[in-house]
Amino acid sequence: MVNISHLTILKQGIDTWNRWRQKDPTLRPNLQGADLRGADLYAINFSHTYLSGADLRQAYLLDADLSDANLRNANLTRACLIGVNLHDAYLSGANLSQAYLAQGDLSAAHLRESNLTGAHLQAAILKGAYLRGADLNQADLSRTQGLTPLQVKYAKGLYAADCLYSTDYSEELRQTLASSTLSSLKMVELDSSVQLRSPVAVPLPD
Repeated sequence: MVNISHLTILKQGIDTWNRWRQKDPTLRPNLQGADLRGADLYAINFSHTYLSGADLRQAYLLDADLSDANLRNANLTRACLIGVNLHDAYLSGANLSQAYLAQGDLSAAHLRESNLTGAHLQAAILKGAYLRGADLNQADLSRTQGLTPLQVKYAKGLYAADCLYSTDYSEELRQTLASSTLSSLKMVELDSSVQLRSPVAVPLPD
């Protein structure tokens, strides 16, 4: 259950929240189950924060720090997470469908059984990310970094993923992707001129 005093500090604004976090970096705020739908949380410090079961649908988390955060079963559908730090975050069972994760750091993130259908993962770092059972149906994996054949082997839904690749993908990974996704895998070079549009942020709900 959410800690009401922590939620109250958050509602005072991002600057207030981040200053509060700086005073005690060892604190692990509790926002479990919080309703943060559509909230503007730009560059917020949510590192080491308990956000399991939180509703973050369409939240604006551009450049946010969610490293080592607990987001188990959180709903991040269509959330803007461009440039986010999710290093070592726990996202088991989280809903990240159609989320914008381009250029995000998901290294060592725990994504078991997470929903990444239609997620935008362009140029995201996936080194060491745990993807067993993660649903990547129609996800955009173009220019991802650190993705290995072993990770791909345990993910699901890749038969319809847009695995657009760049030259830094190893031949082994390309072959693994092709064998994992039958004949409908989309393997084409990404046009570097493509620009990603991020969702519009709205104020934090009262």
